[in-house]
Amino acid sequence: MKFNTEWKDYKILATGNGEKLEDWAGVKLLRPDPQIRWPTSRNLS
Repeated sequence: MKFNTEWKDYKILATGNGEKLEDWAGVKLLRPDPQIRWPTSRNLS
């Protein structure tokens, strides 16, 4: 597995319930991800 070290402005903040919460240079994006099948352990609201 390779890890990208060039994306300095990208972070995965949380995952669960088929969704991924990402941060792209300060822009938060919650989007579906079919590979994420586990429940959310945090309250994201």
